[in-house]
Amino acid sequence: MLKPKIDNWGGNEELDGLLLFAQLIDEMLFDYTIDSYKPPVLNTHSLCEELLSAIDEVREGFLKEKSIESIKEELIWSLENDYAAKRILGYRYNTILNYLRTSNNFNDLSSNIAPLKNLLDLKYIDEIKKELTELVEIPKDKEKITTLSKLLVSELLANNYSQQYIFYETRKYFFQYQKIHSANQIEQY
Repeated sequence: MLKPKIDNWGGNEELDGLLLFAQLIDEMLFDYTIDSYKPPVLNTHSLCEELLSAIDEVREGFLKEKSIESIKEELIWSLENDYAAKRILGYRYNTILNYLRTSNNFNDLSSNIAPLKNLLDLKYIDEIKKELTELVEIPKDKEKITTLSKLLVSELLANNYSQQYIFYETRKYFFQYQKIHSANQIEQY
């Protein structure tokens, strides 16, 4: 991929977090980027939906009960690595994680995942945006910025935004027309 021009960026070190974010989005959505740079297809929010759907299919006889286990394991891994979900769940985080690790009854699992999914429906994308806004202003934690950027793109794609639309809007906003002079410009993006 061609490195985007940053002539419109002030030479200010305070912009490093925002530049990292913009370059990550640009790289993730470039058509010919390697797979390891692309955003994940599933995130915590979409894995909740996937698990609930799989439980319904087990009840209807289309899937075997064992097929739920791999989705549950992926959801546990995703929760363990999802800063936004952890912040949304607050004091409930460890309880939910422990329940997922020990639960074997798919009927109980459904009744506990549905409220988690509903909570994420309401707050997930806003929490990701909020955390990214905070992190790009003090860009010490590049790993968090990277993870949250991937979660943001994954969630936008799950909400039917076009990959090309996000790519071109990112290019236009950060690398073409406007002067970038402040990290809080992420809010207008």
